[in-house]
Amino acid sequence: PSPGCVCVCVCVCVCVCVCVCVCVCVVLSVEKRAEGGHHIASPSFDPDGNLYVVSQQSGDVHKLTEEGLEVVANSGGVPTSIAFNSAGLLHIADVSHQAILTSGDGEVLKFVQEYESKSFKGPNSLAIDSEGNIFFTDAGPFGETNIASPKGSVFTITFEGNQAQLLQPLALECLAYPSGIALNPQENMIYVAETNMNRILRFVQKPVGVYHFSVFYQFSGGFGPRYIACAA
Repeated sequence: PSPGCVCVCVCVCVCVCVCVCVCVCVVLSVEKRAEGGHHIASPSFDPDGNLYVVSQQSGDVHKLTEEGLEVVANSGGVPTSIAFNSAGLLHIADVSHQAILTSGDGEVLKFVQEYESKSFKGPNSLAIDSEGNIFFTDAGPFGETNIASPKGSVFTITFEGNQAQLLQPLALECLAYPSGIALNPQENMIYVAETNMNRILRFVQKPVGVYHFSVFYQFSGGFGPRYIACAA
């Protein structure tokens, strides 16, 4: 880009409301809010509107403050995604620990790490709905689940109050590197980026508690998207 231009990701609606990132050159004013971390990823807001990110190389979870990036927790592994529930409890998808972790007051604990006595490959991305139910993709390190060996999964953990009730697969060991995951505003559909198949999958909940998935959008070319968001 020429001086004064930066490449930014702009959300373009495909069909209904799933946002696909494309790069365009626009002129805008950029303000640096903080500097630090190693391989910063997964910006997420807590219920009070504070912004957090993960440092994948160091394992740190950072909170953006007026002074910069403050380390509030460390997963001790490779955190790939974070999300807060409505009570403010932080959940961390960590591919190195092959688990979903939780963090309260800086203490990091393993929350769930296996399904039917079989370890996860390595959770990649997670989303939490307004009831506290967790949805996450399980793909392992990049390349472990691919077109030749589509063994990636999508799971949900349902809650009743503050108590986890049920871990169940929405797609079990049949996807080629499922990565980004997002809920629609009505929280009755889930969108998943299946990176190695270069497509977006849509999981529809009907009736309540039962999900069916299909290909929502098929891209052309090589590898597909890794991160997605759903607009209101």
